[in-house]
Amino acid sequence: ADLGIRGHGEFAFVSLARAIERGEFYHDIPGLVWKSPGGWVINAPAPGELDALPRMNRNMFDNPRYFAEGGQIGFETKRGCPMACSYCADPLAKGPLCRQRPPEHVADEVESLVSQGINYFHTCDGEFNIPANHAASICREFIRRKLGERICWYAYCAPVPFTRKLAALMREAGCVGINFGADSGDEVMLRTLGRNYSPDDVINATRFARDANMS
Repeated sequence: ADLGIRGHGEFAFVSLARAIERGEFYHDIPGLVWKSPGGWVINAPAPGELDALPRMNRNMFDNPRYFAEGGQIGFETKRGCPMACSYCADPLAKGPLCRQRPPEHVADEVESLVSQGINYFHTCDGEFNIPANHAASICREFIRRKLGERICWYAYCAPVPFTRKLAALMREAGCVGINFGADSGDEVMLRTLGRNYSPDDVINATRFARDANMS
């Protein structure tokens, strides 16, 4: 390949395509990987804000067929993770900051998939409840549109912060199951892994989810 893009490509790829089309200089595009006379150059990436992306209607792929043949349809509410878990590549691959999508954009995307006959989903976030206030905003938008009455979805969540109130909101918004990143029930092992919660936090989060009728 003559060129590549390191990191998030939504903005850089469009900038590159436009520059090539117009015959403009493009070697300063953030994240661009290009070959100079002295060897390969990797420009520093500069991820854009996700609310600047166009709303996604998810109609460029045969989602009904994928779903019918056993695929699980995903949706993303944010990108990046501030956690410092020793084994996880998410902060490196997606960045250490949570770049949040507007709840309205997420709900629009899910509704576009519902219109295609999709009713089961899984979040693509590292941890849906980090930050918790954004997760609650997503749930409230789903509830406002009565999506919780039409869909079932699953999420990855951290045991902290996870409250009884958030569990209730998630269930009303259509969430039926949570995969908690528990990793271990041993305090020392959790600290070794860089986790910021205790075994009791895992127990409490599981109890809150179960009480809200989520598996």
